[in-house]
Amino acid sequence: MKAPICTIILGLVPVCARAQTQPLRFGSLEESTEYSRKAAKRTDQNSEERKYWKEQETIQQDLASALSKKVNDSIDLVRTDLRNQAIAGTITPRKELEEQEKLDGKRAGITARIFPYAQRQAYCRYRSNNVTRLTPLPVRHRQEAPLYFNAASTRQSAEFLAKSLTVINPNTGKLSLYNELYGDYVGWWRVAFGTTLVGSNKGESKTPEDQKNEAALQRLLGGGGNALISATLPLASFHTDDEVVAFKLMMLNKIATDLPQNGAETSDFAYHSDIGFDFAGYYQGFNRIITPFAYVRVGQVWGNSLFYDNLGRNTHSGMLVGQIMGGLSITDVLQVAGTYYYGSAFIRDNFPFSISITLQPKVTVAAQ
Repeated sequence: MKAPICTIILGLVPVCARAQTQPLRFGSLEESTEYSRKAAKRTDQNSEERKYWKEQETIQQDLASALSKKVNDSIDLVRTDLRNQAIAGTITPRKELEEQEKLDGKRAGITARIFPYAQRQAYCRYRSNNVTRLTPLPVRHRQEAPLYFNAASTRQSAEFLAKSLTVINPNTGKLSLYNELYGDYVGWWRVAFGTTLVGSNKGESKTPEDQKNEAALQRLLGGGGNALISATLPLASFHTDDEVVAFKLMMLNKIATDLPQNGAETSDFAYHSDIGFDFAGYYQGFNRIITPFAYVRVGQVWGNSLFYDNLGRNTHSGMLVGQIMGGLSITDVLQVAGTYYYGSAFIRDNFPFSISITLQPKVTVAAQ
């Protein structure tokens, strides 16, 4: 026979009363004190580390200033001596002019000699701003941006042929190749220009309209379009104390176009924008050779009518496009990953699981 509800409630009253008199096991005063002690210790360590990197930044700045002053003083001394010799008639005015031009060239070369100090100064400033595990807006200067985007790399601020991405569509057998032709850092942003090429399947028995739709889908799958500009803004970073595990949150905006082929009768071209957020994480091996990574993106794609027509989509409205990627990065040059797509119904129906291979050759143009 079931007990009345009032009996059950009354039976719980003594139990609740005893529970209130028992000392709390979780969140006790001892645990709270230990947590506070560890938090205070971490705060002290962060303060000391930030102080250290600030001191190193000042040292690099002083070294750069001292080098600049030494070279400039030396050049000014030689310039004054040349002027005195010309006044005394020891050298001709033409000779003085030639030597002055050589000195101007040496003065212009000071920037190249100071640049390594500026790089080290930016590194120290970046480390001092990112002492804590979780850092919002981790990039405060354009010289710090390469340290965020290429944490384990030696690339400098201007990059040529920085990335080559090959995407294979298992459903259609099509292959696309995205080449990032040039990438640079503007303020807090990383700006890149690239192009996407799609291979055609010889002998395939499909209508021209189907082939056009598949090529447009593959371009969107592999990068965006045959002309693309992207801008990425760092929003937050998180890393463990040993910096083996790290996570990054970024806002990535892309504008892409599908320009008509040479000789095409129409001047109309498709274009679209892709605005979204990227969340990436990685775990570095002991020798920093093999790095497993994961990547999640959510974005919204808008385009003109021709863009939707090329995709074969009847509804001309924005689409939610998401990606979940996982893979391995090898020696910061080769990345192999698999990508699952989610979002609007059109994306789920037409975007299969894909395999991508990314090459990042270290061909750089040093910024001056």
